[in-house]
Amino acid sequence: MIDQKLQQLAQTITEALADDCHLPLCMVNETEEAKFIPKFLKLLLRTHCIVSRELILSQHAWYMQRMKEVSSARQTNRAKAIALEAAFGKSTFENPKEHEI
Repeated sequence: MIDQKLQQLAQTITEALADDCHLPLCMVNETEEAKFIPKFLKLLLRTHCIVSRELILSQHAWYMQRMKEVSSARQTNRAKAIALEAAFGKSTFENPKEHEI
């Protein structure tokens, strides 16, 4: 993940924290914890992949739609959808709104 996307993700997390704590964003930005979010994300990226939920859900939906079509790639698309479900948990695709920040 490039630094720009990492900073955008850190900002999204900071905004969500401010919203959850019912605090102005400027107050959360000034805390020591907020300063560690980008550092924490870099450490996390050493062992984990961070993938946009929107990207995963749209890719899964695409595979599911193509499974309905009669083609030679039908089984391949089914396998790809199952692989996404195995990697990210089947519940991620059953109720995607539950997992929003």
